[in-house]
Amino acid sequence: MDREGKRIFPIDDKGFSLVELLVCIAIIALVFGPLLKNFLVSARVNAKAKKVQQETILAQNIAEDVKSKTFLEIASTYNDNTIVHGDKTIYTKKLIQDGKNKYDIQIIMDKDVYKEVNPDGDPVGYNNYKMPIITDINEIKNVIATENHETSMAITVLYNNYRWYREQTKTDTGYTVGEYSEDDVRINLSRDIQVTIRNLSGNIKVRVQAVYNCEAVPGSGSESYVLKETDYNRDMNGIYVFYKPILHDKVTIQKDSTITETMDLFLVSQDTDYGIVLDNPGFVPVYSNVSLTSPLVKKEAKTRLYDVTVKLFSAGADYETAVPCVTFHTTKEE
Repeated sequence: MDREGKRIFPIDDKGFSLVELLVCIAIIALVFGPLLKNFLVSARVNAKAKKVQQETILAQNIAEDVKSKTFLEIASTYNDNTIVHGDKTIYTKKLIQDGKNKYDIQIIMDKDVYKEVNPDGDPVGYNNYKMPIITDINEIKNVIATENHETSMAITVLYNNYRWYREQTKTDTGYTVGEYSEDDVRINLSRDIQVTIRNLSGNIKVRVQAVYNCEAVPGSGSESYVLKETDYNRDMNGIYVFYKPILHDKVTIQKDSTITETMDLFLVSQDTDYGIVLDNPGFVPVYSNVSLTSPLVKKEAKTRLYDVTVKLFSAGADYETAVPCVTFHTTKEE
């Protein structure tokens, strides 16, 4: 300041004009708008994927519960409404709580699904197929591995793996993975029935497991189930594997070279029209009805399996018109 109190250098204290402020706001919106949009889209996709995963787990747990219960226990537990129509029984349970969400459950048990016939009209399903009555084969004299519901379980799991993967890879421009149905998984399903024979400190261990995958459907992954795992007594007669074939089937046999005993493997297929690929580097003797033209033993038909469909609906939904949140398939034995 000079001696009279006036500023030597004048200060511009007018501040920002309205135009300058609006320009700043516009620039900020242009820069941060897309970033905020991507963040919101990502949050929605992740939330939806997490919800699908939680609903799948809930449906799978209910399916496992149904499999573990007797038919009387099922009718007592899922008893809000029961409808019997021919070979099909439908059970209903309302308002099942899962975290913050509530659902209605519909369980459909159908034994008619396993009454298939081939183009010639011959029965090939588990419930009308005349299966062998084997009285000379028992767990004391043989290792017995039976494939029951594993294929239907694998189809459901692989399909839900694909659904979760499709949601996880979705971007703000849409899905990056094509749309596939559960039938696509079923048609392209591959299975490797792995028979492993190991020598563990002088004890022979036998493990039979089924490994499923579907390379045609991205993100479906693989699923495996142990059909049997037990000791093999040297006085036993052999290993029996009972299975219902699928289109892409393979049997892989691994046997430790230190095992000198002769061990026979018997593959019993429910449909002899299907062949099978055999990978047998240990040269284990294999016998199968796939290559035989005469029946093995006396046979009979009876109800053995039920197709189980678990449908998860939002609470209060109309079962006739609403689309289920999740549909889970499995099989229950009689």
